[in-house]
Amino acid sequence: GRTQKPLRGFRAAAVGVRRLIMMERDAQISRIAYNEAIRTIAEQERSLESIRGRATTNIAIVTLATSLLGPEVISAVQILPYGLPVLGLVGLLLVLSVTLSVLVLRSGYGWVFNQSAETILDNYLSKDSNLSVAEVYASLAKFLEGSINENEEKLRPLLKRMNGAFSVTVIQVLLTVIVITLSTWSPTMSQPHPVQQPAKPAPQQAPAPQPKPPVDPGRKIDRSDNTPLKEK
Repeated sequence: GRTQKPLRGFRAAAVGVRRLIMMERDAQISRIAYNEAIRTIAEQERSLESIRGRATTNIAIVTLATSLLGPEVISAVQILPYGLPVLGLVGLLLVLSVTLSVLVLRSGYGWVFNQSAETILDNYLSKDSNLSVAEVYASLAKFLEGSINENEEKLRPLLKRMNGAFSVTVIQVLLTVIVITLSTWSPTMSQPHPVQQPAKPAPQQAPAPQPKPPVDPGRKIDRSDNTPLKEK
């Protein structure tokens, strides 16, 4: 009977040590899951910032291309046979690209990338909470996983909009360059403008000769100066 008590005590200690080892292992596994969720959600936040930066860059490219090539395009469409429809298409692409970029920049609601410290303390540091460290890490990891899934559903259409805006910008710039190139190859542009010569003055006509007065046959005419002589 005396030998059973030490064995029971040893078994109880062994069970306690094993339980501590299992708790530590569970805590490490939960901590790994939590750290992985933190890494994933941080990558999502960086992806969102990158997409917004690309949208800002796209608006800057559209603005610069319009300011530099806009006057030339307006001059070119006046020469090409279908100039006005082409100009309308270029303007439509410009508006579409800027609109998609603005929609990307304004998508700043409903994103979750962390959990506030106050919420963690209120939920896991209360007197009624009997959760272990492993259970706390597991609960936080599950919360972040839900946020990751929600963010992913928003990032996918956002990335599609940004790729669409960039593609529209590339098409607009290429179309603008093509229009300007075709206008330079147009015959109306290659032909030199005729130089206007100054108008020559009309030749002055000589004044018409005045008719001579009729000569009276009854009068004598002085042959020297052709003046009539008075009769004596």
